[in-house]
Amino acid sequence: MPKSKKKVAPEWSDAEIELLKMLDKKGVRYADRVKYFTGRTQDAIRNKTWEVRQMEANSWLEDQRVGFLDIETTNLKANFGVMLSWCLKLRGGKILEDCVTRKEMIDRELLD
Repeated sequence: MPKSKKKVAPEWSDAEIELLKMLDKKGVRYADRVKYFTGRTQDAIRNKTWEVRQMEANSWLEDQRVGFLDIETTNLKANFGVMLSWCLKLRGGKILEDCVTRKEMIDRELLD
């Protein structure tokens, strides 16, 4: 028995995505959206509409400076302790980091 080849749906065109957005704004039901697309199932239309909504909902992040910060300290109490090191990974891959040296620790203790 020959193996059946799985059909791969074509990529969504920019025109199709714009049509999805327009139909979504108008509140057209998913079942009624099928007639506007050739070769797209109701599930495919629903999934792509969700994906487009998610992209638009997160578009405000595109021009924001985003990063992940990690610090290491000498104490787990919020009101006491010394930060030993920190690392900041910015979106786009740039990494900034620094650590407190032994000399800085001694100088800090002398100042206290």
